[in-house]
Amino acid sequence: MNKKAEKFDLLVADLNKGGNTWFTKEEMTDDLNTVVYHGRLDVHEHSLPVFIVVDDSAFTYVRIAITTTSIDKKVIPAVLKRT
Repeated sequence: MNKKAEKFDLLVADLNKGGNTWFTKEEMTDDLNTVVYHGRLDVHEHSLPVFIVVDDSAFTYVRIAITTTSIDKKVIPAVLKRT
């Protein structure tokens, strides 16, 4: 496991102590010692999927899906409208 993942494990352990079991960990077998944390964030009655990728590179990748449903074509103009 990489050093960044070890530090993130400490955060996950603290979250788990508080009852927030948001993340599961998946260790990959690659040259960068990649670890992927899968989880869900509850925001305003919505459960948003999130994953965090940490490895031995200089980068950490975080992805949160803002919506898990399709958007009705009728509302797209209102969403794209600029003020």
